[in-house]
Amino acid sequence: MTQGTGGTYTINARNDRDFPMNYPNSIILSTGQYANATLTITPSATTESGTDVTLTIEAKSSSGVDSNYAVLRLSVVKKITDFIPPKCEVTSVLADDCPKDVSQCGPFRWELSANFTDGNGTGIESISLNQGNGRFTHTALTASIVQAYYNASCCSQILEIVAVDKVGNVGKCYHSIIRSAGFSAKTLSLPLWLCLLVSIFLARS
Repeated sequence: MTQGTGGTYTINARNDRDFPMNYPNSIILSTGQYANATLTITPSATTESGTDVTLTIEAKSSSGVDSNYAVLRLSVVKKITDFIPPKCEVTSVLADDCPKDVSQCGPFRWELSANFTDGNGTGIESISLNQGNGRFTHTALTASIVQAYYNASCCSQILEIVAVDKVGNVGKCYHSIIRSAGFSAKTLSLPLWLCLLVSIFLARS
């Protein structure tokens, strides 16, 4: 916009990275009224995300009396379209050898297998063990399905694996072999059985 005499104004633009730009060479202004135009700057495909660019835009009247400029600092940011974290599917758990009494866990081991996928996302960048003291391995991250394998002492009963894709989405795989406290009907003592039978008999009388 100009408060001076309207007319055709010349537009010049430059950037310090020499990226190609597309913009109109001139714009027509009317006194006191805004006019809009579009400038497109295109970084090269090899430009790293986070690169700063300084853009200078100048406008000058045909007479050269009225002019102004603006300096903008822009950052090249990789376009993100992947917002879904990697998924985990536990395919097998072998923990039958682990004793119910944790104090006897020493000589026994358990294992787990899982598959990690990122669907139509950017792909898995890393897979790591977040909880657990066992041996953890996985297949190549470049595969569409990454197979993970965990083997640990029955004394280490909680496992958490974290998978991160190439744009930072985090997926977690959690598994526990901790057995819930309680009692089995097979372990009821004879006096308790008798009490239950008497209670049922009295309830039906």
